[in-house]
Amino acid sequence: MIPRPSPTDTDPAPPPLPPGVEPLTARDPRRVGPFRLVGRLGSGGMGVVYAALDDADRRVAVKCAHRAYARDPEFRARFAREAAVVRRVRSAAVPAFVGADARAQVPWLATEYVPGPTVAAAVRDRGPLDEADVAGLALGAAEALVAIHAADVVHRDLKPGNVVLAPDGPRVLDLGIAKALADSGLTRTGGLVGTPGWIAPEQLRGTPATGRSDVFTWANLVVYAATGSGAFGTGDTGTLARRVLHEPPDLDGVPGPLRPHLERALAKDPEQRPTSAELRDALTAAVADELPTSAGHGATRVLNAPGQLDGNGDDLDRWTANTVPPRPWPVRHRRGLTVAAAATALVLVAGGGALLWDTRAGTEAEGPAGDGEGAAGAGEAADDGAATSDDTVVTVENDPDDPASVIRYIEDADGDRQPQLRLSYAAIETDRLDLEVTAEYLMETGEATVRSSDFGMVAVITPEDRSIVPDPPNSSGSQVVLSPEEPTGQVRVAFFTSHGSALVHHLPPETASEESREIPIDRPGGVCFIRDDSDDPFGPADVAPHDTTLAEDSPQDSCVFEDRVVQ
Repeated sequence: MIPRPSPTDTDPAPPPLPPGVEPLTARDPRRVGPFRLVGRLGSGGMGVVYAALDDADRRVAVKCAHRAYARDPEFRARFAREAAVVRRVRSAAVPAFVGADARAQVPWLATEYVPGPTVAAAVRDRGPLDEADVAGLALGAAEALVAIHAADVVHRDLKPGNVVLAPDGPRVLDLGIAKALADSGLTRTGGLVGTPGWIAPEQLRGTPATGRSDVFTWANLVVYAATGSGAFGTGDTGTLARRVLHEPPDLDGVPGPLRPHLERALAKDPEQRPTSAELRDALTAAVADELPTSAGHGATRVLNAPGQLDGNGDDLDRWTANTVPPRPWPVRHRRGLTVAAAATALVLVAGGGALLWDTRAGTEAEGPAGDGEGAAGAGEAADDGAATSDDTVVTVENDPDDPASVIRYIEDADGDRQPQLRLSYAAIETDRLDLEVTAEYLMETGEATVRSSDFGMVAVITPEDRSIVPDPPNSSGSQVVLSPEEPTGQVRVAFFTSHGSALVHHLPPETASEESREIPIDRPGGVCFIRDDSDDPFGPADVAPHDTTLAEDSPQDSCVFEDRVVQ
């Protein structure tokens, strides 16, 4: 028998991991949701953050909770709130939301992967940043705070370890302890949240954090980047708290043009600090007039060092070589293949091999109209029956944590009601109402299909209306199949309307037939896109749940009630 060579004789050395990524441990999974794990980006008391790829080799960062916390329903509720916070903060200076599943066996949250060192790592490895990089960091972090505060969120822990110096500018990470301004239940267990020496004075006095508290920690971050030390030095918690409350900040080593902005931001009285928007505007002027910096949202040069990504994805081979292969196409799309096979069989039986018209796919066909309608109807029954049965009641309600989202519930004959889907709307500003709908599957079994034809728009509700018939979208053919293995996806939906404001409803086939899309006038689950500026009817839209409260049998506070419509 020929002896088998040892691994050291023939096996190539394992490929290097991407910069900043640590190897997976024996206890780490190799897949989470639809993602293939590459390595670890960090870990803490609440969970682990992994570098990962989706099946299209898109880089993401996946935060997974520790299993011990996953057993706690309260923790899962907090995790879901965190996902809602990340989802609604949109800025070039904050990693983009990719997906989340708070109901998975191990809850996970995926965001855009951001290459580069944190401010803490950059200062530790190379010393304080130079003047141009400090200016870029100051402006980029301020822009992030503007977006965070615009979403009615307070970050509450802006610090060097939570800001990455990416090739195209700083990114503010970790909204995990962020607090929605209107959500007093998120931190009902009490306690002071933040890093000693960085917490604003009002928080130390027991007052809840606000956006101006974030401005205080922003200033501390900039001082640290410029000097290698926080504005109140180092020491134990009591010493740092006393300095923050009673002593002036140490700004030695900070670039002169930044000092007046830092002094205002570090004021003991929060009312004397600027808002994040005021701060951003003042810094923009200062950077343009007095400080050198790169273009973009505060881009820095600190990443132009060996071993760092250049932002063009040149190290993708390191990612793919250190993870499991993507699932085969038939496995990822097995639901679509099953439906397609069933439809093909129905076509062959009903039409003798003739190609038929599929009203949902929008594909042209030939054959008798009667045969086509019969085949399409049978195909839809097979498709939707996988998610619901004849005894299932489907309802749609607004997500209380996110005005731009709705939740679709299914209830069986025994009265068991479960959330099935979360649909989040993002308006793309064009000369029409163009929406990108992100769908998240919330159940642990089964599948569901979301199609662009499942949505309808209402432009006007008149006082005489007792029901409404939403107009179908002007887009067609877009759909996504969701399951626990592929829990997120997007569909595009476009409506043409001459009005500035619009009401959009999710109308799955289970609740509105193809023949009639008529629904009750006070049906919950609608989302309003409100443009009250008659001079710019297609400018940025405010998003809010539809107010279905009836007055004289009509929802007169509706965003599309006749008296409120912008022509």
